[in-house]
Amino acid sequence: MVERPTKAKVWLSLYLDSESPRTFLNRAESARQSGIDTDDYRKAGSYYYRYWKKAIRNWVDERGLSEAALREKLVKLIHGHTSELKVIEGVIEEDTMPSCCRILIKSAKMDKDGVIQRSSLVEITRENPEVQRRALDMAYKAAGMYAPEKVDAKVSADVAATGAITMDITGLRKAIARADE
Repeated sequence: MVERPTKAKVWLSLYLDSESPRTFLNRAESARQSGIDTDDYRKAGSYYYRYWKKAIRNWVDERGLSEAALREKLVKLIHGHTSELKVIEGVIEEDTMPSCCRILIKSAKMDKDGVIQRSSLVEITRENPEVQRRALDMAYKAAGMYAPEKVDAKVSADVAATGAITMDITGLRKAIARADE
């Protein structure tokens, strides 16, 4: 007898189905599509996510998308470079080229007058500041450095009467000093 998949297994297969843009890594939509009978698909999706958390983590690790692998990719992006290919006419020697350039192909053609035309396909590698900026932005987000500043606020005893809240002056000074930096 063939074992029928449970709704939990159906949810997991839908959640990890990269071919389905509606359910891929979408907890609530995976719950909706798996036929779970509930009023709150978000709650059901969260439940099944917690239930399958270990299996999901293994799946992510197998595809090189674990947190450590993503951090490695982020570090590579911070040092992001772009390459462009150019055809340069004439004779070029490898030792005369700057370190950011390399010759990929050298060619020689003879034109109809019998003159040999030489050209080279050169790869020029440069830093890409836009890729580096975006990678740095992602790194800040991953590190939680976009979180709002925390300032200690103490409520005085007479708040009920006056509605005034006094701030801890040292916490306020620290926040102002950080903002000025």
